[in-house]
Amino acid sequence: MMFRIYFLLILTLVMYSCAPTYRIYLEKYNNSKYRNLKYDLKLKHLNDSSLVKLKHRGDFGLITSAYYELKQPVQNGHYQFLLNDTLTEDAVYRNGKRNGKTQIFQNDGKSVRTYKQGSSTGIAYSYDKYGSITEKILFINGRLTLRSLYNSRSEVKSHRFYVGQTEIRIERPDSNNISLIVDDKYHRQEKSIQIKPNKTKHIYSYFEGSFIVTYKRTEIINCKWIPANNVNTLIR
Repeated sequence: MMFRIYFLLILTLVMYSCAPTYRIYLEKYNNSKYRNLKYDLKLKHLNDSSLVKLKHRGDFGLITSAYYELKQPVQNGHYQFLLNDTLTEDAVYRNGKRNGKTQIFQNDGKSVRTYKQGSSTGIAYSYDKYGSITEKILFINGRLTLRSLYNSRSEVKSHRFYVGQTEIRIERPDSNNISLIVDDKYHRQEKSIQIKPNKTKHIYSYFEGSFIVTYKRTEIINCKWIPANNVNTLIR
């Protein structure tokens, strides 16, 4: 049995390591056809058109931005997108969707996010151009659950909690300010448990479920979302 498990693990690693790498070069250019478009995109190598299509976004009938997307069906593999020879995206696609670690690079920094069959999972990180953390986002079951924002000194500026797509709680540790965005839909109860002198556990309960949040001073080191139908699993 153990041999079979090891064999399957090795086979999986080999499959991923053998996945082809596609490096796609994009270039900016001025397109006089669209007055509100800062820049348009074109492929540096025409044969990449079999993998990528270039598109535009608009607002009130005006074209305002250009972007790219992979053509369906997407070939499994490791994709690197370069804009004017500068890496802008590094991702793995499997079964037509992002799967695994994805990095997006911009002039002012980068973001790192993990995907599971196209859905964000776990913690996403954003960094400024100097490598300092600016934001952490927690996804649970593909849903935005918690955002932590940081100042220029990498200190927590605010924690923002979400139920569904609705922001329902904002904590600002630097000013000891808590904003509760609660209406009739969100019944609120709170419970606090001291674990160590500098570590506490809090439970924030709503009709839909409860957050179980562990703090170390102002930093959140663990956050769980327990749906209401699993309420018996809460710490008592």
